[in-house]
Amino acid sequence: MCRHLQLLVWALLLAACFDDDDKAYDKAIQAQQARAAAAAEAWRVKQEAAAQELSAASAERQRVELAFESDPPAILSEEQLHQVIGYYCGDCHFYVACGTCEWGGIYFNSLADMLAKGRVIPGDAEGSPVVQQMREHRWPLPDGVPLVTDDAIRLVSDFINQLPTPDAGN
Repeated sequence: MCRHLQLLVWALLLAACFDDDDKAYDKAIQAQQARAAAAAEAWRVKQEAAAQELSAASAERQRVELAFESDPPAILSEEQLHQVIGYYCGDCHFYVACGTCEWGGIYFNSLADMLAKGRVIPGDAEGSPVVQQMREHRWPLPDGVPLVTDDAIRLVSDFINQLPTPDAGN
């Protein structure tokens, strides 16, 4: 009988060990699930913040452009030129590719960039590819990008036409 009692005690001890192992395993799984849920929530919050930032930037661009078009200046400043082009072209042509088109693109981060890349020809708005592109946009625009208005084209053209030409110094 003693031998049976000894086996029973060992069986109970062994069962207790397995029960503790199961509890430890369950706790590890729960901890891993909690970490995964926290990471997913952090990613969701980050994505939401990025979407809000993009929406705020878009709203600001729209506010600036509407102000230009409702009360346009005689001639745009370089900063205003950048804002007008940014409103209509910035989603695809400022800083980084938009990711919605397959062509990549030329970036208009500054007037110097546009001049260096031949996108703006001083004194010749109609010969400048940026104005030609604004007039005859040949690619489908990403969702939410407005069509360029005649007033915006006029403002950009007037700015380019007032730029000194390379031979103006001669």
